[in-house]
Amino acid sequence: MWPCAVWHPGLFNKLSKGIERAQKRCLKIISPKLSYSEVLEKSGLVRLDTRREDIAQNAFRQMQCPTHPLHYMLPPRKVSTSQMTL
Repeated sequence: MWPCAVWHPGLFNKLSKGIERAQKRCLKIISPKLSYSEVLEKSGLVRLDTRREDIAQNAFRQMQCPTHPLHYMLPPRKVSTSQMTL
């Protein structure tokens, strides 16, 4: 999970599309009569770019917990003006 979450933002569009094409070809070999979206739906899979985005967001949510080992790397939270006191 972590390598995907770490590399997700740096993944070039061309490389991302190439990885997606490879998955699409493999699924076409497995189920030649179905479209890519039909195979994804029937297999319970999602597009690779969607999966990477979900993993990255989940990793970030986990990092927001103060006990997470990487929590210290997050910038401090901004205080809204309604929470400010003089």
